[in-house]
Amino acid sequence: FFLSMQSQREVQSTCHTNNEHTEADACGVIELIGLGVGSVRLRKSLANKENILRLFALGTSELILTDENGEEIALANVVGGRSYHVLSPEDLKEDSPFTMDPSLVTDKMRQQLAQKLSIRMMRMQQERISFIQENFRPKRPELYTLNRKFIDPEFLRHFDQSPQKAIEFMHQETASKLYSFPFFTDEFCSMMIEEIEHFEVSGLPVSRPNSMNNYGVVLDEIGFTPFFTQLREQFISPISEILYPQAGRNLQGHHGFVVKYKIGEDTKLDFHYDSSEVTLNVCLGKEFTGGSLYFCGLLHDAASQGEMFEFQHVKGRGILHVGNHRHGANNITSGTRYNLIVWFKGPPRQCCNCSHGH
Repeated sequence: FFLSMQSQREVQSTCHTNNEHTEADACGVIELIGLGVGSVRLRKSLANKENILRLFALGTSELILTDENGEEIALANVVGGRSYHVLSPEDLKEDSPFTMDPSLVTDKMRQQLAQKLSIRMMRMQQERISFIQENFRPKRPELYTLNRKFIDPEFLRHFDQSPQKAIEFMHQETASKLYSFPFFTDEFCSMMIEEIEHFEVSGLPVSRPNSMNNYGVVLDEIGFTPFFTQLREQFISPISEILYPQAGRNLQGHHGFVVKYKIGEDTKLDFHYDSSEVTLNVCLGKEFTGGSLYFCGLLHDAASQGEMFEFQHVKGRGILHVGNHRHGANNITSGTRYNLIVWFKGPPRQCCNCSHGH
């Protein structure tokens, strides 16, 4: 049951060194994994008992850490570059669904636990945001609100005439209405990477950007919510209402994040669809080879599923598509690639607990 409730990846048991390392690189950061509530990467010097209890919203004064072999380990003995499980005494009680024989765990118990974990994950996110606000100082504070100078001048010129003119300027790549277009300037892309790397080396808590990518940053958690709200209201909603009359007619929220692909970390992304109504994906750089995206039609449209389209990333060029457009990312073969991705969402609705993305 425990394994079914969380995503885990292989433990990184060795630290590699190079000339670019800082105190917040792989050898100075530990991954902390909670039972059913995901994981957080944190600089080892910040991983004291008080901070871990806070970031995992444990609601207890007792903390138990175990290593990859399930052996309890003292906090003072944790090693950078490795992963540890974060437990509380309650998790290990005999009547806990995590320790019970799976055959004895009832559907009602699963539902109660899922609800409890959902509430706890919301508290954890709130604590991460507060922790980051208390400790992070942006390098480029001007990035945190949308400025027209960030937008490609040609796209902006057409959009200022009307959203329809912007759509005519955009390039329709597939019959399933995937569009590509120059969107962000090179200067904006470079500044955004600079800001992301500035946050990465801070060693402050980082959660996975979605259920499939291990590396990246949830930009809303470090202060970019106003940027994405303005992006949705000023540009994406007016275009989506025309291009996607059903999916794009009532965009009300978003999930904005950056994903990172690099040899030795995430290098590709499996076939999936997004937890969004409409997705914007823009390559920020840096230098890389490989890593193209491939698209294979819409989830509930059998007639479109013979589609085979490959998209090569270009710095600053965005792609816009509906969330149920099936796709994946091929292996990056060298370098590092950052992409800024925004899942634009409609009104809240009851759905499954899983999420897919890239």
